Amino acid sequence: MSSERNKGYLTMAAGAAGALALLLFPASVLTLGVGAVLGYHGRAWVEELERSVKQ
Repeated sequence: MSSERNKGYLTMAAGAAGALALLLFPASVLTLGVGAVLGYHGRAWVEELERSVKQ
């Protein structure tokens, strides 16, 4: 009986984790996009800074 209860808890936990992943997916994609854009602009800023230091 305890084994069946644990199996039910594990199934419920897996379902909850899956639901949470689906809910957070848009936020993670948005964060990835923002990071890519900021990284690109940051790289350009660093290159510009290097050019100004070399002059």
